[in-house]
Amino acid sequence: MWKSKFYGASWRCRFLTARMHPTHWLISTQAAAKKAREAEERAKKEAAEAAAKEAAAKKEAEEAAAREAAAQKAAEEAAKAEEEAKRLAEEAAAREAAALKAAEEAARAEEQAKREAEAAAAAEAKAQREREEAARALEELKKQEADAARIAEAEAAAKAAAEKERLAQEASDEADRIAAEKVEACVEINR
Repeated sequence: MWKSKFYGASWRCRFLTARMHPTHWLISTQAAAKKAREAEERAKKEAAEAAAKEAAAKKEAEEAAAREAAAQKAAEEAAKAEEEAKRLAEEAAAREAAALKAAEEAARAEEQAKREAEAAAAAEAKAQREREEAARALEELKKQEADAARIAEAEAAAKAAAEKERLAQEASDEADRIAAEKVEACVEINR
């Protein structure tokens, strides 16, 4: 079989031309560049999305930290308010106890003054009865025209009864004054 002397060269030329033809090279280069650009754009887009997600996560973390700080501050203020309320309640309880004690003391003083006034009134009534009895006895003696000794004795008894009545009146007045002072002191304490 006859073969041209350029057979091998022509075959190699066609092979090389097919591989290195400018049109094929341009198309392949453009496709690769397009793929590279698309890959780069996807990478940029993914990087942008990742940066946005990271920024959003950072913002959420900052907001969560701010909320936590606000909650902690509110808890501290609530604790302070609770302590203040507790202190005010203790002070109010102390004032109420002091007022109750003062009221009890005032009631006792009033009761004591009442008893003293009743005792003074009873003594005054007794002295008045004795004076009346002495006066009746004196009148009786005068009516009967008794002897001078009996009249003098009755007069002495009447004077003694009058003195007792005066002393009882003074004691009653003193008891009333002391009772009034005690009640006034208790009222002053309650103020």
